[in-house]
Amino acid sequence: MFPTASQELLLRSALLSGETAISAWREWKGQTDLDADVDIGSHRLLPLVYKNLAALGVEDTWMGKLKGIYRLTWYKNQSLFQTASKLIKTFQDAQIQTLILKGAPLILSYYQDFGVRPMGDLDILVPTEKGDEAFDLLLQLGWKPMQIDLKHLDKERKVLRHAWGFVNPAGQSIDLHWHVFALLLEQDADLAFWESSVPIAFLDVKTRALCATDLLLHVCVHGGQWDSSSSIRWITDAFYILAKAQSEINWDRLLEQAEKNRFVVPLRLGLFYLRDRFDAPIPDEVLHELSQVRTSAIEEKLFRTLGSKPTFLGNLPVYWYKYLCRIEKERRQNLDPRRLVGFIDYLQEVKGVESKIHLIKWAATRTCLRIGRALRGIDQALP
Repeated sequence: MFPTASQELLLRSALLSGETAISAWREWKGQTDLDADVDIGSHRLLPLVYKNLAALGVEDTWMGKLKGIYRLTWYKNQSLFQTASKLIKTFQDAQIQTLILKGAPLILSYYQDFGVRPMGDLDILVPTEKGDEAFDLLLQLGWKPMQIDLKHLDKERKVLRHAWGFVNPAGQSIDLHWHVFALLLEQDADLAFWESSVPIAFLDVKTRALCATDLLLHVCVHGGQWDSSSSIRWITDAFYILAKAQSEINWDRLLEQAEKNRFVVPLRLGLFYLRDRFDAPIPDEVLHELSQVRTSAIEEKLFRTLGSKPTFLGNLPVYWYKYLCRIEKERRQNLDPRRLVGFIDYLQEVKGVESKIHLIKWAATRTCLRIGRALRGIDQALP
């Protein structure tokens, strides 16, 4: 969730102004080889760094390279938006309402520049009850689901998932969502977010986006999860929301949604970091109230696990704490041996397997795979 010292220098050169930003850039440049050792998370910040430094009138031998990265980002985003706008229009023609998530609304409403925020895919939310219909429509249009064989598709997509990635013949990607959050999977979990959503022009079509308050919550919660690409752009995303839409943020709603949906832990970590390190305009009373909210040990462990790099156990610890959170939410907090049996049933549900025998086979296969990876020295966090 949080950047390294080097990444924070780059963030400061992207977000701050005047000599503070320029000094951070010079310090980062002095310890970096742009052609060799820039991690993915840092590389994704470079277009925004270029725009900020250019606005500050910085003349630097690296500005030409940064400008090239900015232009490539602009081109790829324009192309992806053109494809997605046609897809959104097709959904709407099929009477499927849409709402764009993550990078797209941030680019359109907050960054207001197609070149400053790289996007690997575009996230489109449809109403939960329309998920199957939208899924089938994508298949008809020639989009292919990622990381799965089609013969297993129907079983896999109906388990505890909130979204699925698709790729078209041109190699462009979208994520189809039927839930906003991976941790909120009840049928009516998204009603409040739809009700408070706002209209937005997406090139030549109209769709919807989360309101500024809900988008800030989404950015902080999503940013609190470990990512193999070392994604730290949640910091720039949240910073821009706070800078551009400060008057639109309903702080009472933000706190209410965080507490109601058990997102206090990542929101608290995110807002305190933004205030402490970047002097983000967050009211003192909001931070005070967040610090006073009691969170359970299970919530803390869940988000600590979600924010950590996977180990030999893979996602098993995440499933365990999600299961415990479900029990806690249902107020069944008694500790007894049946809890482990219930966890096995939960894993069956999550993995979409038909019986415990199939679950054992799945577990054995995954264990052998991870043992093989360990023997070959392959990072367990890789897909």
